[in-house]
Amino acid sequence: MFTSLLFRALILFVGGLATSSVWAHTNTAMVDHQRAFFSGLLHPWTGIDHLLVMFAVGIWARFQANRIGLAPLVFVMAMAIGFQASRWSAYTPDSEFMIAMSVLVMGLLLSKTTSTSMLLIWPLLLIFGMAHGMAHGLEAGEGPQFAFMLGMLLSTSVLHLAGMVMGQMLIGVNHLKLLRRMSGWSMALFGVSLLAPFWWMAAA
Repeated sequence: MFTSLLFRALILFVGGLATSSVWAHTNTAMVDHQRAFFSGLLHPWTGIDHLLVMFAVGIWARFQANRIGLAPLVFVMAMAIGFQASRWSAYTPDSEFMIAMSVLVMGLLLSKTTSTSMLLIWPLLLIFGMAHGMAHGLEAGEGPQFAFMLGMLLSTSVLHLAGMVMGQMLIGVNHLKLLRRMSGWSMALFGVSLLAPFWWMAAA
């Protein structure tokens, strides 16, 4: 039942995005906003690190039976804050390092089959969400920023939803713990490979 509802919601998301591409606007400002929206919509799909983390947050959230929607919600809200911070502040910390860390940590969380203190999880989701939002904000360029952010957050929500669907499909699968450990450690190792250049530069 849950899988069916999530799948239908995902289809509605994708269908709505597809049909929205045929909107016709003669007003130049509206065209600019539409282009910014679709640019933001596509942006989370352009990096494997972004894709993995968004998807992993959704999968992990599905395994948290009594907090299923909180992790994606916190992550999306943190992304919005990070995006705005990148536009308003002259100081922007190295978001790419934190994004690489998020790949490592989310991989470890997926591989962990026992419960983890939420007092640790929420700050991590906030920090990593802000880092991803900052990275998108720094690459957004000029133009209608709110439209870009709206597209980015909508696309991120779709990825979270897709991860939740995948998580639901995995529940009840034979050797689920082994599968979680293998996929989680694989993602964590990829995160280590992303972090390696930063450690190399720090040691040089």
